[in-house]
Amino acid sequence: MTAPAPIPSDAPPQPATSAGGSGGQPPGRLGRKTDFPRLLAAIDWSLRELEPHRKTRLDAIRQYVGIHYDADGSDRALPTNFIELATTIYVRALAPRAPRPTVTARVRSLRPFAAAYEAVLGQLPDEIGLAQTLRRAVLEAMFSFAVVKVGISPSRRGPGDEPFVDLVPLDRYFLDMSAQTMGQCQFEGDTYLYPAARVETEKSNFEKIKGPCMANAGALTH
Repeated sequence: MTAPAPIPSDAPPQPATSAGGSGGQPPGRLGRKTDFPRLLAAIDWSLRELEPHRKTRLDAIRQYVGIHYDADGSDRALPTNFIELATTIYVRALAPRAPRPTVTARVRSLRPFAAAYEAVLGQLPDEIGLAQTLRRAVLEAMFSFAVVKVGISPSRRGPGDEPFVDLVPLDRYFLDMSAQTMGQCQFEGDTYLYPAARVETEKSNFEKIKGPCMANAGALTH
C-alpha cells in the first residue's frame, strides 16, 4: 500500500496517536472528490488504531463469559460471576422491550385512520426483531460502545422493501480515528463478507468502483 499523502496546510490539527496504537501518523484529510488510494490508506490506519480498543473489549468479554463456558474465557475461577449478573440487570432495565409508535390526528375524521396506521406500525418492531437488536446493543455498550445501522432492504417475506436495524459490533466497525469528534469523521463503515457469486450477478452495479477499489480489496471477495 502506498504511503499516506502529506496533510494539507489548511487541514485542522490532528490528534496525537493513541496509546498502544500503530505509532504512525494519520493520513491527510480527504478532499471533496473520492480518492480511493488515500481512503483505503486512512481506513487501514484507523483499523490499526482501533486494535487496542478491540483487545480491551475482548478481555472484558472474557470476564463476562467466565471460566466454565468457553475455552477462551476468564482464567479466574469465581463462585459468582458478578459481571454477568450486573450486565444482565442493566440490559433488562435499559432495553426491556422495543418502543411502540403513537399516531394521532388533530382532525376528528382522520382519527380512525391514525389508529389503524398505529396498529400496522406497531407490528414492525416485532417483525424486524428490534427488541433483540436493542438488547444486543446495550450489551455491546457495556464492553465498548454500540453502533447500529438503519436502512431499507428488500423484504424477506414478500415483494417490496422494509426497514432494518442491525447491530455493528466493534469487531466489524471502523471509523475515522483522526477525527476529534464524530461530526468530523470523514468515513465510518461495517466490514462484512459479500459472496463472490452475488458480486458476479450484480457486476453492473460495481462497474464504476471495481477498478480502483477491487484492485486493493479483491482478496476479500474470494
